Amino acid sequence: HELVELLCRMLGDFLRVLLGHSLPECYGKFVSQAASGPPRAFRLLIRGLAPLRETLAEAIARLTGESATAPGTQVRALTLIGTCVYFRRDRTAVLHALKWKRIGAKEIKVIERAIRANIQAMFSRP
Repeated sequence: HELVELLCRMLGDFLRVLLGHSLPECYGKFVSQAASGPPRAFRLLIRGLAPLRETLAEAIARLTGESATAPGTQVRALTLIGTCVYFRRDRTAVLHALKWKRIGAKEIKVIERAIRANIQAMFSRP
């Protein structure tokens, strides 16, 4: 289904931005602190992710027949974003768990394939 492919591409791009070397290492710390810190920092973080969340929710809604604003749709969108964010925010835990020395292009492809498989499973029709 082309909407599933769109979701995979969007999250793959997001993942590559998050894990790319163009972002400073302190970005993961900022995400963690903003999520649990002062309301102003939290609003900046949420505002930055809103377009991605809204676009994901719209695609998910079209796949499921639910409203883009339905709680189940929003949870699915946030779950997909959260999966990508985890690999950036908890990079040390990821490296340790997978026994990797770094997260480079090869490792990003492994993560992207797993996320793609999860998306395809999430929206496969029985």
